[in-house]
Amino acid sequence: MATTVSGIPPSQLADFAGVYTTNTGSWGTLFSPLIVNDDGTFNVAGALATPTYVPENNVWGFGPLTVTGVSQTATISGQIGFFPGTPATFKGAVTVEGFSKTYLIGGTQLTDVVAPVLAAAVNAAGLLDVGDRMTITADNGSFLVVASDGSISATGAQSDAAMFVVTTIGTALTLATDAGQPVTVDATGQLKAIADATPTSFVVDLSCTGNALFSVADGGYWTVGDDSAVLVDPATTLSNAMQFSPQVQPVSFEELCARHGIDPEALTAVSPCTQAQAMLAVSVVNGLFVAAGLGPFMLASKAASRMAAIMMSAPTLLQKFAAAAPQIANNPSNLAAITAPLLVAVAATGNLLWLLFKSVLVASIWATLFWAAAKVAEIVFLIEAFIAEIIAAVAVWGMSVLKSAVNVVEQCPNAAAPLPGGATT
Repeated sequence: MATTVSGIPPSQLADFAGVYTTNTGSWGTLFSPLIVNDDGTFNVAGALATPTYVPENNVWGFGPLTVTGVSQTATISGQIGFFPGTPATFKGAVTVEGFSKTYLIGGTQLTDVVAPVLAAAVNAAGLLDVGDRMTITADNGSFLVVASDGSISATGAQSDAAMFVVTTIGTALTLATDAGQPVTVDATGQLKAIADATPTSFVVDLSCTGNALFSVADGGYWTVGDDSAVLVDPATTLSNAMQFSPQVQPVSFEELCARHGIDPEALTAVSPCTQAQAMLAVSVVNGLFVAAGLGPFMLASKAASRMAAIMMSAPTLLQKFAAAAPQIANNPSNLAAITAPLLVAVAATGNLLWLLFKSVLVASIWATLFWAAAKVAEIVFLIEAFIAEIIAAVAVWGMSVLKSAVNVVEQCPNAAAPLPGGATT
């Protein structure tokens, strides 16, 4: 494939680990973000690539790779060259399957952000609730099963899979089988489900590839031994831990609200002003989910009212959106910079982001809940400057947020600033 890349990148791609802005003349966020992992792989729009160095061109080749943008999915291949500097930069050329044009891309490393790679995975405890039920597969493709002696192994077909239930949760969680047998780690390191045993607490991390990594507090991660037994290996670290895939059972919106003491009809009992403030928050967060490529997996109806009801449970956060509304309405050209800190605040408010996230997913996607969550985490756990760049790139997101902000100004005249053009409410 022809490329315009020149320069001399080093032979070790890990030298350029980090998050990069991605500029392209077409296809928008289909190629963004670009994240170079410290294990020599990189992510393009959430898809993991293991590139091959092409010394004659001084580039890294990758693909075919299926990526998802805001409103489109495509299979791409490309070559990228990295250039040292402060900050580092990259240039590349990408082809999209079915199109004859070559797209030139490039970008700059964000030097003050750590890439959300395996070595910096996101704690996923907030993604789950007490009572959540799930089957789990190992990376050998087999489901975890429980033998008659309680030993847990990765040897089953889906029809044989054990159902695990979250029994307690904090920064770590405990599990039991559907029959109430706590999951524990015995003296040999093997996972077992034994009646009346003391459950072991497991930390669950969300990997950038959308899987789970289970570890224990004193070190070591779940792995699968040569005999397919599931073990805790004290020699493993986050960078070389085995990934597991939980298939979470869907939960109704009413049950989700009941678990967290949220009134599912909260939006109907407040003033038009408060409703408008909640809907501004919904516009901001909903745009995040769409930008993460999750639009096809979200409910077509009731999503906005569900998210608004959950936002009503965080009044302090809602006031931040209310305060930002006049700024957005009066400064639409600066919308991205104003909105990005609000998303950061949502992500920092307990497990609110994941409640909003789960409230709008169609039931069928819950089986890949961790994959969908990784798409969101890839954006929202970056620095504000990078979030702002993504917001600015998604025109429909900005239009929705601006419209909602103007509505807050109109519905809350006592707090409203002049609208653009000098008009007042």
